[in-house]
Amino acid sequence: MFTLNEEQRWYIIHEWKNGLKSFAQMARFLHCHISTIYRVINYYCYHRDVNYGHDVGRPPALDSKQIKQLDRAIQKIFILTFSIHYNLPPICYLYISKKTSFDNTFDILDQKNHSQ
Repeated sequence: MFTLNEEQRWYIIHEWKNGLKSFAQMARFLHCHISTIYRVINYYCYHRDVNYGHDVGRPPALDSKQIKQLDRAIQKIFILTFSIHYNLPPICYLYISKKTSFDNTFDILDQKNHSQ
């Protein structure tokens, strides 16, 4: 048994669409298990392609847009956590999250807590 290449997967789709061979005949011809034939056809039905698109190795680094999105998500979690910790009302942490940067959020939250 081995991994089917793209040409063999397209062969399965062609035979399936035209109804020329049974799944068992295709499996015998390609020296694979019949469940492989079902998986290729199932994948094709969902994606209209036979290329699985598996990326191997280390994932690519984040681009600048993704880094900014990640920073914003971390900042929201950080602000929410400290707002809950200091028992601030929801309107307060919305104001803080819009008006401050990540670096001075703790200082502002600390000042607000001492003033109450």
